[in-house]
Amino acid sequence: MADRLRYVKSLDGIRGVGAVGVIAAHYGYLQCGWVVVQFFFVLSGYLITSILLTEKERPFRQYLGRFYWRRTLRIFPVYFGFLLICGFFYLLLKQPREFPQVLPSLLTYTYNFYLASPNRSFGGIFPHLWSLSVEEQFYLLWPLLVFVLTPRGTRWMIIGILILIPLLRLLVFAVTEASPMVLGRLFYLATEFQLDGFAAGAAIAVFKLTDVKVAPAKLALAIACALLLGLVNLLIAQRAGHFAPESPKGTVFGGISFGYPLLMPYNGQFLWGYTLMNFLSMVLIISASQPNVVARFFENRFLCYLGKMSYGIYVLHLPVQQCFRGAFPIHPRTWPGMMIFLPQLATVIAVAHVSYFHFEIRFLGMKDYFAKRAERSRRRKLERTLRASPPTL
Repeated sequence: MADRLRYVKSLDGIRGVGAVGVIAAHYGYLQCGWVVVQFFFVLSGYLITSILLTEKERPFRQYLGRFYWRRTLRIFPVYFGFLLICGFFYLLLKQPREFPQVLPSLLTYTYNFYLASPNRSFGGIFPHLWSLSVEEQFYLLWPLLVFVLTPRGTRWMIIGILILIPLLRLLVFAVTEASPMVLGRLFYLATEFQLDGFAAGAAIAVFKLTDVKVAPAKLALAIACALLLGLVNLLIAQRAGHFAPESPKGTVFGGISFGYPLLMPYNGQFLWGYTLMNFLSMVLIISASQPNVVARFFENRFLCYLGKMSYGIYVLHLPVQQCFRGAFPIHPRTWPGMMIFLPQLATVIAVAHVSYFHFEIRFLGMKDYFAKRAERSRRRKLERTLRASPPTL
């Protein structure tokens, strides 16, 4: 059996930073907050593939059973618990109003395709759940492919995905007359166009890229180059008159994009932007997995605390934000709006803390339930055998 997957503490810290980034993005501070979700896809590809490779020597039924059992315990309790609470409030108050329309796609993890329609709104308390649909769809096929393919076949599959998905974006862009916003929405939400993100993470595990030294200076250089490309693209878009920077009266600053706005619709940025973000995510994961200043920063106790709760933060933060918006209808980028952000952030963390330490952890403790039950059964059989056949002198 392969060695147990090594726990990398710094990856929890990165999750913590990402969770805060998602909250800031949905509050209105970061137009580039979608990059966090892209990073999570890459991280998921890395961790899931690493787990599958350590389990691959098991019998097929046990291999799949353990994987899906553990994923179910991690994902379903919070997700379906959230939907159950939403259903209760809808029956009581008819809120959220869109609940009956979105429920079928949420229950079947097809919500990303529901949102991909151009006339669907990103408003409300459910839009962020599209990424969980993409994750679940990825889980359906990937374990089977990892199991049946040889190591060489797995490597070629990953290389093929990393090459073909960007080419698929280019082909769709070339043959369709859809607007850049429609194409950007499709590339962002449809699972097939996000497969290279998962494959980028899988490449770290399959090609053992964490053994390749990535110094913090190289990570900083990669980030600087990405920022330069984004800002140049933004400047070109502004000069071409594609959009005017939004700055409502009374706001202190605009939503920050760093040249990578949601959907990346300007100048065909969606054709190369995802590949670039996948590469940056790979470099960050590799660097943070090594003993250096990057890892030490992300090993901060508070960031790791947030990282452990990051799934609950992600699922539950929008309802909290909607409650604050109802109670304090203030533009987020004004001084009063900035003062509201901190208590809102603290409330989200408190809700996620209760969810993780008093609800989720009960299910996480059942990950080895069947293995422990099988071990107990084996011991009982051995004891019965010994009692039936006592040793002779």
